[in-house]
Amino acid sequence: MFGKPKEKTKKEKTPAANGELAARIHVMPERFYRPPKKKKMPLIIMIVAIILVLGGLIVAAIYLNFNLQKAEQPEITLNQPLNLNINKALTGNQNLNQNINLNANLNLATSTPDLTQATTTNVNLNANFNQNINVNANLAPIESLTPLSLASDSDGDGLTEAEENLFGTNAQASDSDNDTYSDGSELLVFYDPTKAAAPLSASSLFSTYRHPNYSIIYPSAWTLREADNQKNEVLFTSDTGEFVEILIINQAGNKTLNNWYQEQFPGVDFQTVTRVSINNLTGLRHPDNQSYYLMKNNDASRIYLITYNSGNFTELNFLITFQVMVKSFRVK
Repeated sequence: MFGKPKEKTKKEKTPAANGELAARIHVMPERFYRPPKKKKMPLIIMIVAIILVLGGLIVAAIYLNFNLQKAEQPEITLNQPLNLNINKALTGNQNLNQNINLNANLNLATSTPDLTQATTTNVNLNANFNQNINVNANLAPIESLTPLSLASDSDGDGLTEAEENLFGTNAQASDSDNDTYSDGSELLVFYDPTKAAAPLSASSLFSTYRHPNYSIIYPSAWTLREADNQKNEVLFTSDTGEFVEILIINQAGNKTLNNWYQEQFPGVDFQTVTRVSINNLTGLRHPDNQSYYLMKNNDASRIYLITYNSGNFTELNFLITFQVMVKSFRVK
């Protein structure tokens, strides 16, 4: 009845072995493992920092390039005399080199109605040239210069509309003060056309400019400017941009005025040049009637040029005014 116990076919596992089995059952197989996610914030910060640095370098490079380009272009401010070196072709194979002042006044409108030694240019830029600029130009000889016509003069008194406004005369009456003399003729003999028998010296219409070497009257409403420290160039500018310029030209050769002029303008027919005498000065008037070259009788070392620059205007607005100024010019 009680038989021999049956032998175990399989070796019973010990508790320790059972625990090992339990551990295997509850541990996830390796193929199902997923590595923990790493935080990306430091990487993003690094990328943003790199982008900012690169952007800063690009902006700095652009700024530096802009400043270099700007430095290569000198700033030019407008209304100062420019030094103009002009090589004028003379007869034969010789050239005359001169240093000439070019006045710039800004309108981007250049005009040289009379190609004189003080070749002046009205540019009217509303800016000032504070530096000297050397310019080389070759001017061919000019055979003749035709005078410009006078601007509108509705009452026929010799004064243009611009001059009527400048002096306050009646543009509809040739004799504003009713003294039987026309307004233009009174100015030419230094009388105030707005007041009967009143000399210009007692009037506020004109002022006197006193230079160390000369004196001249000019419209009080015009702007006076001494273009250089030596006062060798003086400008009287109207509100239209037109101006009268006085230039002192020093000549070492002490040539006569006629010889000097013919050397400067070999292409101009000397028969068209008018000889003048003003206040003990001998002179020549350029064929365009806008430039006078004057020399003191006993001093051939210095020539005075008085020129009227009309800019881009095809008609003269201030011819009588210019003639009055020239007639008042006196050398000390």
